[in-house]
Amino acid sequence: MRYFTYISVEKVEQFIQQIEEYDILEYNENRIEEKNKSIAPGLSNFLGVFKLGITFGRKNQISVAEVKKKTTIQKLSIVLDFLKDKQEVPDLLHTLNDNLPLKSLYYWYSGNINYVSNDNHYVKLEIKIKDIKIELNASLKYFSDISKSGDMYVTENSGGFFWGVNLNCQSLIIIQGRNDNTIIGTPLFISINSID
Repeated sequence: MRYFTYISVEKVEQFIQQIEEYDILEYNENRIEEKNKSIAPGLSNFLGVFKLGITFGRKNQISVAEVKKKTTIQKLSIVLDFLKDKQEVPDLLHTLNDNLPLKSLYYWYSGNINYVSNDNHYVKLEIKIKDIKIELNASLKYFSDISKSGDMYVTENSGGFFWGVNLNCQSLIIIQGRNDNTIIGTPLFISINSID
């Protein structure tokens, strides 16, 4: 079982919306239209179909899809599966060690991620590969708990980043830019492999 110390909920939701739109478009392109359906719901019933997940099938049969709310980790899993199937997601360590150009927006990374600093909103993390520095910016709220007053405070659930522990992690990194030997990015998630 994996331990996630950080998941960017907003980025995951953004990806999920795009995946749902992609699936709808793909479905519309591939579906076979059925003619002469004998069930023709009125407008009020039609709106209810979308709310309840009811679809009208063949021979007057009505299929009811059970709608369950997905957890953040389930949504992250959907996003990662989609990226794996539809996008080129190279290994960052391999790419930089072999002096290959950064051609992709998304990169897998497995290795040490070090805490640099944080303010009330953001956490700065850093990865070093050879003479290249990867600066990662992440939202503090997805590392820490929030009290009823709205104040953020770091707990043991945030992992060892804030205590200076050297953590071996896995992450999907979104590259946002590069300036010579400094790469700017942001993690979609960080899970802990081990504590060195």
